[in-house]
Amino acid sequence: MLKLLQIKIKLFFRDYPAVFFTIIFCPILLLIFGIAMGNDPNPIFGGQGSVDISIPAYMVIIIAGVSLLSFPIAYSGSKERGELRRQKMMPVSSMSLLMLDGIVYLLLALVGMALTFIIGHIVYKTPWPNNIWTFIIGILISYISIFSIGILLAVLCKTAKAAQALGFALFFTMLFLSGASTPLEMMNDTMLKISDYIPLKYSVVLMRNIWVGEPLSKVKNEIGVLLLIMAACIILSLVIIHYSEFGGLKKKTKSANNKGLKGRCTNED
Repeated sequence: MLKLLQIKIKLFFRDYPAVFFTIIFCPILLLIFGIAMGNDPNPIFGGQGSVDISIPAYMVIIIAGVSLLSFPIAYSGSKERGELRRQKMMPVSSMSLLMLDGIVYLLLALVGMALTFIIGHIVYKTPWPNNIWTFIIGILISYISIFSIGILLAVLCKTAKAAQALGFALFFTMLFLSGASTPLEMMNDTMLKISDYIPLKYSVVLMRNIWVGEPLSKVKNEIGVLLLIMAACIILSLVIIHYSEFGGLKKKTKSANNKGLKGRCTNED
């Protein structure tokens, strides 16, 4: 299992778009918007600077990047090339392999988050999260929820191109409507109402609140929505995986039996 983990990490670093969106994209955004807007305290943001509120939101963007782009495209590509069929010969279940992928992409996302925070801390003097353990819990809740959407996307798409098209559509829709790129405080009422239907918004609100030291009880509604999304996506993914592994096998067996019967009938005639 450890060897497979190392192989998956090596394969990730050969995928340059995935590396860009995971490790490079958010630090570049941070520098660009930091230069444009500065980090002076602003009453609109509750006395925080624009960079201070952006860093936890950018961490959500990194989670969305690995969950909706990197993982589904890589998984669907493996499916398209027939690699998943060979992996099924291993003594592990399909869901175990998906969990292994989840661990790999979490580790890589943490690298991107750490780099984003280090740049913000050095260049713009962004403070550390008030409660690091609460913040880690928030990262995990956000990750398992958004990654579960990526799992559903991956098992639905048969080709890497399909996963790429749907992944980019979801990613950029959520990016601009969730408060991840444009702060929620700067959105009008119509945009705010639309954002209520964007899963990524609840992760942004969660991360921003716990970054400044709010207890988890303050964001229990956001946590509940994220866990509900996770449960729904995992259940749907399991149903699709079960059907593709067993339903498809039954169809093939039935088709083969029909062909055999036709062959016997022809010979008897």
